[in-house]
Amino acid sequence: MPKQKKESPRRPFRLWNPATKTWLQWRCYASKRSAQDKGLVLVRWEKVGTVLEVIDLRGHRWICAYRHSVEGIQFLQPKGLQLIKGGKHGEAA
Repeated sequence: MPKQKKESPRRPFRLWNPATKTWLQWRCYASKRSAQDKGLVLVRWEKVGTVLEVIDLRGHRWICAYRHSVEGIQFLQPKGLQLIKGGKHGEAA
């Protein structure tokens, strides 16, 4: 029998809820940008304290995470989980 190639998923970017340890149902995206945008929108509608992570299934790579806090939405990036609050991109808090 010929070996079958392991194909990468068509929509490798998924949203993960680390508190419940579940993938968000029907939240699979083809591009990193759309997964990040939708993660930001979805965390806004969650309870305060909720964290949503964007994961790339091709290499099981953590892209970013969003935390809904009392002050607003906090963005966590991969480099040492530095917190960025409002302002210009790349401006650390």
